[in-house]
Parts: sequence; C-alpha cells; structure tokens
Amino acid sequence: MKRILVIISLGIFLVMVLLIATIYIEKSLNGDIGKSGAQELNGATTPEPTKVPDVLLEGIYDGANPISDAELATINDLEIRNVENFEFLKGQTHLINLRVSEEYADTVKGDIADLSELVKLKVIDLGNTGIYGDIGSLEKLVDLEHINIGYNAPSDEYYSFAHLTIEMFGMLDDIFDMLSQENIEGNISVFKNMSNLQYINICNTSAQGNLSDIAGLFDLQHVDFNSAAINGDIAELKGLTNLEYIAIGYTPTGAEEGKLSGDFSVFGELSNLKNITIIYSDIEGDISDIAQLENLEAITIYGAAIGGDIAAVKGMANLKQFNALMQTVNGVTGDLSAFEGLENLEVVSFMQNNVTGDIKSLAKCPNLIAVNLTYSKVHGNLADISALANLKVLDVSKAAYDETNKITGSLSDLNALSQLEEVIITFSDVTGTLDDLKQMGNLIAVMISDSPIKGDIESLAELKNLELISLANMDVGGDVSVFAGNDKLIIIMMEGTNVTGKLTLSNGMQVDLDTEE
Repeated sequence: MKRILVIISLGIFLVMVLLIATIYIEKSLNGDIGKSGAQELNGATTPEPTKVPDVLLEGIYDGANPISDAELATINDLEIRNVENFEFLKGQTHLINLRVSEEYADTVKGDIADLSELVKLKVIDLGNTGIYGDIGSLEKLVDLEHINIGYNAPSDEYYSFAHLTIEMFGMLDDIFDMLSQENIEGNISVFKNMSNLQYINICNTSAQGNLSDIAGLFDLQHVDFNSAAINGDIAELKGLTNLEYIAIGYTPTGAEEGKLSGDFSVFGELSNLKNITIIYSDIEGDISDIAQLENLEAITIYGAAIGGDIAAVKGMANLKQFNALMQTVNGVTGDLSAFEGLENLEVVSFMQNNVTGDIKSLAKCPNLIAVNLTYSKVHGNLADISALANLKVLDVSKAAYDETNKITGSLSDLNALSQLEEVIITFSDVTGTLDDLKQMGNLIAVMISDSPIKGDIESLAELKNLELISLANMDVGGDVSVFAGNDKLIIIMMEGTNVTGKLTLSNGMQVDLDTEE
C-alpha cells in the first residue's frame, strides 16, 4: 500500500511539474512572461512578437517589389502577384485567405504542395494561374472553405458558331494556357475531411475521383468539375441541398474514367440551384425535371442525352441563359413561345435541336443579348425582333434545316440594333445588300450565305472591328484588298462569290482569290 501511495504521489508531482513547465513555455512563446523571466532565459529582454488580429487584414505581396517578412506577418488576407514560386509563404501559418486578382492571374506560378503547412487557410483563390502539383498535398487544410485552382475558359455570355470559329483561327493564347493547367493532379478524395467546403473549382485540370468523394460535404454551394476526370453517378449529389452552381462533364483526356452518368432528375431536387452546366457526359433525362427550380438563372446542356419540351421554362422569372447544344439524341423540343415574357432572359441558344416556332416570340424578351438558333426548325421575319436593342449576337445559320420554314425579312431590319457584334444568316429568304450593314461599327463577325443578298464587300471596309467575314454562294463582288487597313481581320471566306484580290490577314494568313482552281 505504501508503495502504491508513493507511486501515486510521485505521479502527481511529475504531472504538476509538467503542467507548470507547459504553462511557462506557452507564456514564453506568447511573450507573457516578465522581463526577469525573459532575461533569465535569453540573457536579454525579448520583444513581444507581432500578433495578427482576428479581423482580416488585407495586403499585397508583389514579387516584383516584395514586402518584408515582418510586414507579411501582419497580413492574413493576402493577394499575390508576380511570383514564380511559393517559397516566401513558408512559415506564414497565420494566413487565412490567399488569392490573386484576375488582372494578375497569369503572373503567378508555384507548387501547391508549398501551401500544405498553412493550416489556417480558409480560402485558396488561385484560379487561372500557373499553379501546379498534387491536390493531395492539401490534406491538412481541414478548415478550407473555398478552393479555386481551376482554369476557366474565357467567360463568354453566349455560344455561336462565329465565336468558336474566331477562337480556332485566332489560336488564342487562352487555349494553350488552359492546357497547361492540367499540371494540377491528384484525387478529390482529399476534400472528404474538409467539412466546411462551400466552393470547389478544379475545372480544366487533371484531377481525378468520384462524385461520392464530395457526397458528405453538405455546405457545398459551388462545384466546378468540368473538364476534369471525375466519374460516378450524379445521384451522389442528392444530399447537397445548398448547391447553387454545378458544372460537370467532359474530361480533356477522353478517358472513360472521366465519364459521368445518372438521371437528370436529380437536379430537380436541389431547390437552390441557380446554374447547371453539363458538358459531354452520359447523363440522361428530361428537361421538364427542372421546372420547379424557381431560382434557376442559367442552364447549359452540351452533348448530353437530355431531351424534353422547353415548356419547362415557362414562368422562370430569374432565367437569364438557356443553352441546349449538340445533344447526342434528338435534343429538346417545343416552341419558342415558352420564353415569352421572361424579362431577365439574356441568352437563348439552340444547336441541332427540334425546337420550332416563330422568332417573334423572342421580341417579348427585351433584355436578350444573344439569339443562336443554329440547325433548329424556327421561322419568322427579322423585322419582328428589330426592337431588341441589347442584341449582340443573331445566329440563324441553317435555321429551319428541314426547309419547311425559313427566316425572312431584310438586312435593313437590323439597322436599329446598334449593339450587334455577330450577324450569322444562312439558307434564308432574307433580302437586302451589304450596304445595310455598313453603319454597324461594333460588328466582329459577318457570316451570310445561300441567301438572296447582294452587294460589294467595299461596304464592309470601314467596319474596323471585323475579325471574321464569310460570304458564300451569293451575288457579291469586290476586291478583298479593301480590308488591307483592318488589323483585326483573321478569317475571310468568299466561296461561290465574285470577290477577287489578294490580302494578308492580321494573323499572317494569305488570301488569294485570283488563283483559278
């Protein structure tokens, strides 16, 4: 018994010693001990270390003109720019937010692994930068709420054939930058223990994983897995009732493990959804499953087997964009009248669908920016949409491709649309001359073919913003040399016209229409 009491007493004594030592060490580290204690330890007075307040203090670290370590230690919301690596962040464990502004995104590079010890981070907002590495290295960042390390495509407000063509011929730097973002790799299972996550963007990366890896992250509001090798059944998203934005689909490698499947109806159960984007996937279903989503602002379906009647959008007061493009089965059906009265609608875009109706229905959507009815079965007169003052894109290329109906009217009906940037009219009964376009100084693309339109291309010579001119199979003449002063023009096509001449385009391509074939 005495031996037991001695052991217990000794144990209590040791615990007390350890406790006192622990308190002393903690106070030393926090600068709370007195001068005598500090002198005793170090032989001199130790100044109190700088403390970062709980409130967020913003600051900028510019690699071209860096701040001192002392100043960096006082900032917990840090914007970075002009840095080649993240070495300067090592030891900065007080950081809460790490971000880059869009303006400086292309000046930032670094290995994501160098952020692995910054355990207080809640925000990593480094999208569109040259960041690289394995997302698995972030496993200690369990307090993370926002991670954006993806590379978004240029944020177009609309889809049109002209826009895509310009990008292809222009060989935009953005395309190559996007490919370089595949340096981000790893498995999304790393997010499982980050229970506070609200925002994930790994778009256009080589990250992999299954949707089940995020099924338990109930605070998620924004998920962008588009063009990443994420697979699984979208039924895994059922419990994510706070979701407002979801973008999933196409894997850039074309690997089967990147395919997503499931029934589109899952999204109809997520009542907070504002944006749905599905790109090239095995997801199937009916567009009517979203009819009850009162908050929906945008939906894009590109290359997925989703059909149904567009009547589902009737009464969706918040809807701004509806895109249904190149679907793998018959596409959506229905009449354009479904959009009547949607005053917030900005984009209506169909490509290879069975949508019918008269384009005059769109005249009741006063805020339309883009109308793309490529390979749809619509008809109507251009005069009926001449009051859409905000319209930038009108694409009725090969509308009514079954030739039972056609687009009619005159090019002059577009004169009042001063904001127009793209005019795309093919296989129509539209009349007029190229002179009808010469006052439209904002035009970027003119694609008109197989229509009873006449004129001389000299009418377009003063449109200095033109990047694409495509005229085919019409009574059009002139000499392409009139465009010699246009330093933006990168595409010119004149098949089946009387246009002649030679021209060097701004991208160096040679146009020689005098060569006989």
